[in-house]
Amino acid sequence: MMLNKEKIGILERSFAVRGFKYYFLGLSEKCEECEYKSVCSNLKEGALYEVIEPKDKKTRCLLVDDETEVILARVVEVPILVAVPQKKSFGTVFEYNAPECDPRCEYYSYCVKPTILNNKKLRIVDRIKNFTCPKTKEMFTLVKAYVEE
Repeated sequence: MMLNKEKIGILERSFAVRGFKYYFLGLSEKCEECEYKSVCSNLKEGALYEVIEPKDKKTRCLLVDDETEVILARVVEVPILVAVPQKKSFGTVFEYNAPECDPRCEYYSYCVKPTILNNKKLRIVDRIKNFTCPKTKEMFTLVKAYVEE
């Protein structure tokens, strides 16, 4: 797995700023007829990307209205900080499924990720810390992980 390989993404100009992070949600049916489909199809569905350099090259995207300016940007995949049940954290790859979690929980942003990640295989590259779920008392491990291809 090649990590931190630069790619090109198409973003609205307002989001194409250095350091902005976003999950690539995949291609839609409209993308099939787009002349720039090859740019977006180069990204991994569900992966987290960070803008490292916006380009001044305007382009178009069929998913946004004509008044919305979109540009090219250099992006790089970055690891997702995600909580995984400790029993699943001993391997290097696990299947992500969001647990039921209270949005007021201090760990919510680590446990609940965009639904595009449900049933995706994630590869653990670093283990950060263990914690106990305040609701279920189950042990979890906070990890850095990438979406598997």
